[in-house]
Amino acid sequence: MKNHKLVEEFIEFSERVIAGTVTTKMWEKYAINHYLDEALEKARSELVKTIINFDPKGEVKPLSSEVKGKLENIKNELKQQNT
Repeated sequence: MKNHKLVEEFIEFSERVIAGTVTTKMWEKYAINHYLDEALEKARSELVKTIINFDPKGEVKPLSSEVKGKLENIKNELKQQNT
């Protein structure tokens, strides 16, 4: 991973997603954009797929424990690769 700052920002974003405090601006910056860094793009893609699979209708509701666990795993894997 080349851009540790961006990875740290993405990890913070994923923590905000899990906590339910992500803003539209953050979603646009971190979830919609694609990344050249393979590990970061994989984490972004998995995070978005997890959220979409959880709520395919796009309704806003609290994340289940299972979904939060999956997102934690994605975040932790990215943290490990960033050290």
